[in-house]
Amino acid sequence: VSVTVYRKPTHSGVFTHFLSFIPFQYKVGLVRTLFDRAYKTCSSWKLFDIELENIVRMLSLNGYSTDFTYSVIRKELDKKFDQQEKVEIEGPEQKRFLLPYLTLVNCLKSKRLY
Repeated sequence: VSVTVYRKPTHSGVFTHFLSFIPFQYKVGLVRTLFDRAYKTCSSWKLFDIELENIVRMLSLNGYSTDFTYSVIRKELDKKFDQQEKVEIEGPEQKRFLLPYLTLVNCLKSKRLY
């Protein structure tokens, strides 16, 4: 089963234009958001690559340069792979247990918890 980003048939591809009078971080945030959605949704690297090309194409129609878009995507990919390496280096996964909440009365009734 292949999974990729779904767009409604009415999707027009209109985003905030690059020359709009908005803070620069909003423009970076748009690219990061579109990248993150593709990264989390696509089920294979091939589909992910196709989706990135769609993102670059749509953003270029909205005034974003391909250099700007690819630089943001590159930074986000670097972050993702750096995080994966850190997880692999840290060692075995920590196990967590869900313990019930004990009130003070319950603690006093019990002998000792440890």
